[in-house]
Amino acid sequence: MAVSVDCPSCNSAYSLDDNLAGANIRCKVCRTIFQAPERKAESLPTDSAPVQVVAVVEARRVPAIPVPVSPAPALPRPVRREVPRVRRSAPADSSMPAVVLIILGFVVCLLLAGGTVVILAVLFWSNGTNSSNPNQVAGGGADRVIPGDQFVFVQQRVREKKLIDTGVAGMQMAKTSYRQIPTDGGILIGFQVGQGKFVNSPIVDALRPIYSTKNGKQMGSWIGPQPANPITVQAKPGYFVSDISIRTGLLIDGLSLRFTKLDNNRIQVADQYDSEWVGGKGGNPSMIGGQGLLIVGVYGDLNDKGSPCSLGLIAVEMP
Repeated sequence: MAVSVDCPSCNSAYSLDDNLAGANIRCKVCRTIFQAPERKAESLPTDSAPVQVVAVVEARRVPAIPVPVSPAPALPRPVRREVPRVRRSAPADSSMPAVVLIILGFVVCLLLAGGTVVILAVLFWSNGTNSSNPNQVAGGGADRVIPGDQFVFVQQRVREKKLIDTGVAGMQMAKTSYRQIPTDGGILIGFQVGQGKFVNSPIVDALRPIYSTKNGKQMGSWIGPQPANPITVQAKPGYFVSDISIRTGLLIDGLSLRFTKLDNNRIQVADQYDSEWVGGKGGNPSMIGGQGLLIVGVYGDLNDKGSPCSLGLIAVEMP
């Protein structure tokens, strides 16, 4: 005997066998599980327990009742942003780069010419400062005071080896070096200079220091071959060699001595003058010595021919 049931959710109708009364039924349409109605009590056997059967049976589809759905909220309409267009300029005339290059080349030539003039002017000025001018005053700064007798002070400093190498100019890769310091307290006041030739340019081929000591003037040893007719460059009384303006390359091309006043055991750095230039004008310019120190010796290197190729000054430590 068939039993007619309806799904409580979607109202789908089902026809069930009598033996499925009271069983749990799964709706094939909406998948809802519901219980089939029980059979009448008198038709059930007294000695049998109800059978729980889960069954899915073919159902007669009943059109589902449409459920009203709220419309989705309208999204804001995207705003289109206009990107400003960049108007490109018309291509330049193909002849313009050539004109620009010509103008730039002309400007570069002018700059190079101007730079050459400036360099020549600087060289001319620097050479002019090395010319002989016994009234020239240079330097500056505070005076340096020597305690006690200047020659006793220098002699003591030399014996204690309280000395300063003030710097060297020239080629310093030679195998033979030289170093001269009088042991009896000499102060450098000049040089005897021997001149030679390199190609067609004069050079300094030999040097002989001149010192002032408590016993008067003292000549050092020749550095390089002794010339037949040396040039003597010496300070006037009361002055000593404080700096040397020098031009060097592979050799010592030329030099000029700067003399500073030494009076009453006081180094007066504001009272200076330069000697005449000796040698040629090749090589690189530099300055050695200075700093208000008292110069008491020389050092440097010799080339393969025994001539000086570098020169430095030795000073005593001041109190």
